Amino acid sequence: MLNNVKTPFAISLDDDAVFATENPLQGIENFFKSNPNCGLLGFRIFWGLSLPTNIMTNKQPKIMKSFVGCGHVWRMSCWRDIPNYPEWFEFYGEEDFASYQMFLKNWTVMYFPKTLVHHRVDVKNRKKQNDYYARTHKNLRSAFFLYSLFYPKRLLPKTLLFIPYSVVRNKILKGDFNMIKPLLLAIKDFLFVIPKILQNRKPLSIAELKNFKALFDAEIYWDGK
Repeated sequence: MLNNVKTPFAISLDDDAVFATENPLQGIENFFKSNPNCGLLGFRIFWGLSLPTNIMTNKQPKIMKSFVGCGHVWRMSCWRDIPNYPEWFEFYGEEDFASYQMFLKNWTVMYFPKTLVHHRVDVKNRKKQNDYYARTHKNLRSAFFLYSLFYPKRLLPKTLLFIPYSVVRNKILKGDFNMIKPLLLAIKDFLFVIPKILQNRKPLSIAELKNFKALFDAEIYWDGK
């Protein structure tokens, strides 16, 4: 759908998310005008069934590694400057994919706390839902995909091996045996798409990766403080 957008900017909100900030559009446009290298704004997002009483914040804009899919806005000239989201990611890891591509093109991802989005999701109960391990499987395989696409060759073997190591150590050996299936499925999916990864690989240099890692992590949850 983004490829059909004709306006200079495009806002993306989940169907269970709404703006909590009144009249947000003018502030968004002004920020883009004042920051010509900014390709995308990630909103301040509160995840919960009801907003806190005080929705004000002292947080300031900052450059981030990535962004949250449920609340952001694209500068469309940036979107057209990078590859489309890969369909084989199936929605998981697409934001990180785009963020690496923007970094390589010298676009920035900015946290924009002035605009608050209310994502009406009960996060604490997500682990109890039936699709928790299906989500985990797709998150794990997206990690395999992203590292293989963008990490320098010298760092790749150790980085890829760390994914199953961390799952085994932190989950399976601590009794969460349900994690075995998502991990094995993620490895299978990764092996299946290796030809696509080789075709689309754009590794960062060691210096570029160091600079990328130095950026702030994506602001995913605003806790009302």
